[in-house]
Amino acid sequence: MSELLKRPAPSGVEIYRNIHDDIETRPPKKPLHWLPASLFKITLFILGFLFPLPGMLAWILMRENQPHYARFIGLGTLLGYIFNIVLNIYPRFYGFPIW
Repeated sequence: MSELLKRPAPSGVEIYRNIHDDIETRPPKKPLHWLPASLFKITLFILGFLFPLPGMLAWILMRENQPHYARFIGLGTLLGYIFNIVLNIYPRFYGFPIW
């Protein structure tokens, strides 16, 4: 303990070098998901399409922190809402269901 107290305080250059060396030797960050990036984006799109309301909530939560992923879930949500509206309105005008 007394050896630590006898050592002089590090200078600004030493602190910079220590921080810089730490950044270079730090391992790369792992993604939060286990899927490859393109498959994860497709999964977000499909989830947004199938479940538009939770998709819209996920888009609201992700749009500032992860905009590249939020774009895909937002697009899926938008297309899901449009598809739902078309399926509900089309039979009323033409008198028969699409399927």
